[in-house]
Amino acid sequence: MIKRIKLFLLQINYKNLLIALIGSAIIAFGTHIHADADIPEGGIIGLSLIIENLFGFSYIAVNLLINAAFCLLAWRLMGTRYMFNVAIATVGFSFFSFLFSKTLPVDIFFNPETEKHYLLLAALVGSVFIEIGTGLTLRYGSAPNGDHALSMALVKKGGLDFGWVNFLRDFSVILFSLTYTDIYSVAFALLIMTVTNPITEYIVKMPSKRSTYKSDIKKINEKIARKLEIEERAAKKTKSGIVFRSVISLVVVAVLLISMAFLGNPHKANDNLINSFVTENVTVKELDEDGSLVAYVPDGEIQGGFVFYPGALVEPEAYDPLLRACAEKGVVSILVKMPYNLAFFGVNKGVSVTDYFPEVENWYIGGHSLGGAMASSCASTHKDTFKGVVLLAAYSINDITDLRVLSVYGNKDQVMNMAKYLQNKINLPGDLTEVVIKDGNHSYFGMYVGQDSAMTSLITNESQIRQTAQHIYDFITE
Repeated sequence: MIKRIKLFLLQINYKNLLIALIGSAIIAFGTHIHADADIPEGGIIGLSLIIENLFGFSYIAVNLLINAAFCLLAWRLMGTRYMFNVAIATVGFSFFSFLFSKTLPVDIFFNPETEKHYLLLAALVGSVFIEIGTGLTLRYGSAPNGDHALSMALVKKGGLDFGWVNFLRDFSVILFSLTYTDIYSVAFALLIMTVTNPITEYIVKMPSKRSTYKSDIKKINEKIARKLEIEERAAKKTKSGIVFRSVISLVVVAVLLISMAFLGNPHKANDNLINSFVTENVTVKELDEDGSLVAYVPDGEIQGGFVFYPGALVEPEAYDPLLRACAEKGVVSILVKMPYNLAFFGVNKGVSVTDYFPEVENWYIGGHSLGGAMASSCASTHKDTFKGVVLLAAYSINDITDLRVLSVYGNKDQVMNMAKYLQNKINLPGDLTEVVIKDGNHSYFGMYVGQDSAMTSLITNESQIRQTAQHIYDFITE
């Protein structure tokens, strides 16, 4: 046993191990710079953050488990000696991270005079250090963590291209970060990745010797000449691959930026109309710290509960009059503000709302337009929470035939697709309560500007809202 250990130690390339440790130190320094930059990460770190935010598991525990699993797979493919190098680099990274946290300032790119934190510069510089350090550790037979170790195993044993493995790993994880962070951070992270990821690939694939001119190839050994030609072809392939992957990233970033511009301009609430809408005996309060759940509570007897999802790209404040009108009649009404003003990104956000009012026995969920469709989707999977659904100018693509359903729309609605509404009636119960508001339109369930094609109503905005509130009250208390 001792002889085997001695033989193993004699076979270690200590020069490569030292360079890998230097690489780990460089990565740790770049990670330290990133400490205050709230930007999604790729690889195992990013995946662990996604799992933590989606399922509530500890980020540290998930990170350790995934790292262990990836290291085990890499060990099976690459052998003990390689994983020994990976372990040294990983321990080195942990040591240098601890050392830098104790000796270096956190806000390296913070200007105390202007009180500005230069996040873009911090992200770029930190990423450059991380990519250089990663490239060094990988090139000299090691890896800073499990996902990079597995990537190298797939490259060497599976014949895959390192650039594509590296790109797809980080690209997919960052893109999936949309499940818990905002679209701005994801676009920013993808842009940084596009700029810095090629650094690692260049270092890993960099020729071990400088290529000579073609005129000198005849003067050297045929074996070396063939090696040089292979390296030149690989370099050209690497450059074309980087360009192609950069184009993909930039196209995605452009789409995200366009989406930001689109999502950042919702139909604005009409403050003048909202302020002129008078209700009495209603208390309005926020239920959570970020103000995404707003409760409209009757001052008198409570008749039931109503969770409301706003329409697509409409400022949620536009539905304040409708929910105040419902609360005035005795229905606790909860406005659920959605990420990016799209209920698609918060389908089940209204489920936990009922916990705030344990005294309410009968809860209903509903919404306007897309909000109504997503509310019905939520109800279809939480039938033990909601007794029924309220659809305002909306239809359900989910089967809710075993729930009570109220459907309200205006006969002047030029936005809702009536063909799809009729087609999807099969998903509604036979005893559906259907109300058609005479001269009502699509947008008058709220008070907002926009959707000009819908402004064909012959009744006032307030009239349609008060009629709708009465129908909701009658339905809930029936």
